[in-house]
Amino acid sequence: MPEEPPSALAELAVLLGAGLTPDRAWEEVALMRGPTSVPGQIWHRRSAGEPLAQAIDSVTRAQSSHWRTVGAVWEVARVSGAPLGAALESLAQGMRDQERTARHVEAELAGPQATLRLVGLLPLLALVGGALGGVDTLSFLFLTTPGLLSLGGGLLCLGLAWWWMRIMVTRVFQERKPPSPRIDLFLIAVGGGLSPRRSLVEVDRVMADYKLPTEGGDTLEDLIALSMRAGVPLASLARAHLNHSRDVESTEATRAVSTLSVHLVLPLGLLVLPAFLLIAVVPLAWGIGNQGLVL
Repeated sequence: MPEEPPSALAELAVLLGAGLTPDRAWEEVALMRGPTSVPGQIWHRRSAGEPLAQAIDSVTRAQSSHWRTVGAVWEVARVSGAPLGAALESLAQGMRDQERTARHVEAELAGPQATLRLVGLLPLLALVGGALGGVDTLSFLFLTTPGLLSLGGGLLCLGLAWWWMRIMVTRVFQERKPPSPRIDLFLIAVGGGLSPRRSLVEVDRVMADYKLPTEGGDTLEDLIALSMRAGVPLASLARAHLNHSRDVESTEATRAVSTLSVHLVLPLGLLVLPAFLLIAVVPLAWGIGNQGLVL
């Protein structure tokens, strides 16, 4: 799959800041990333004679939301005349923040997931241990009606536990909604010299064109009104709000993972423990009792 763009954007921002033309900057990044990368595809179209803005638009539309955001940033910067280097660096920083949050969530989930895998294997390990210890648990499980019922019930509990845990973990990732790039694009448009109202119109047009999420649509309107009432620079207000949104998203993701660690105890106690009893303890008790009767 194509790589996500933060590092490529940072390289582009540095090259543009050093004075390279947009064409030359994309060419250098494409050479570093290879012909199958997104920059490589863009430069291939550019080399074939397609205008750079059109090549970026054509390629990024078919990519992930991050790359579509890159296409939207390029379009807003082109319309407003904003410096591309600063715009790309700001976007890359926002994407790096989102990736950092995602890595933190995955790191927090690693412990609970490893615990779940280990606990889920305990019934099978206990079975093997009983067999190696001379207790014939397998005959009970596979050759008797009570054993088959016990095995089926244990496997059903394990399956339900795995399903329950998977739903809870999936829900954590689905509930994570990174901030909309609307404020990023607005800051670029305002930085290019467009009026706040014209910037809003252009940003909403471009976001709809690139199918980008627009949650919190009234935020910028409220910030514009506050800026006019208080006489505070609009760009400073928008930047502060954007940084706050990113901090909140990171904190909420960490909170959700911490809550998940506690909730995962429920399937462990309600399903995995009964599975352990049905698959391991019941056959072991039967085997020991059966041996005692023979003796």
